[in-house]
Amino acid sequence: MKKNGLGQTKYAGLIFVACVIFACSETGGVNNVPETVALEKSTLTEEDAAKQLIKDIEKTESELASSSGEKAMALRKRVIDFYANYSEIFPNDARTPEMSFKAGNESVNIEDFKSALHFYSLVEQRYTEYQKRAEAIYLQGFIYDTYTKEFGLAEAKYTMLIDLYPNHVLAEQAKMSIANLGMSDEDLIKKFESQNN
Repeated sequence: MKKNGLGQTKYAGLIFVACVIFACSETGGVNNVPETVALEKSTLTEEDAAKQLIKDIEKTESELASSSGEKAMALRKRVIDFYANYSEIFPNDARTPEMSFKAGNESVNIEDFKSALHFYSLVEQRYTEYQKRAEAIYLQGFIYDTYTKEFGLAEAKYTMLIDLYPNHVLAEQAKMSIANLGMSDEDLIKKFESQNN
């Protein structure tokens, strides 16, 4: 990233235009265009840009917590975009693994499983020390197992979790999931009944 002589980075063109566009879409848009132009011309430090994006994320999360229906769906999509932008612009920030993880969770909530897999994979591959990495690996397996029915990929993720985190609480669940891969609800009920007889 190119910095000017004052040690400041121009992030407004990358971050704030996206943020304002999202804000505009909720408040009518056209009336906010001059604000967008003003933001493009501002110069911010990387730290200030990150703080502003965090404020936008927190505001959207707060709105989402008290919303439902179509408004909640629109807010979920907006917050996913904010998380993704943060993760892309600040890949080495301490908050970035959590942003990618939350983007995965919200993608599942809107049933965008391809995006969820992408975000959980970012956590798995880039942030090996992140406390929720095991969950991200498990959730990839769960999506492949439950939603996309790609049982080979599901088994690979479950096995990875077991190998990397044998003492994690989800390792036992992963073992059970492998044992039940591809089984219908009816098959699972029959299996459960036969085990209890």
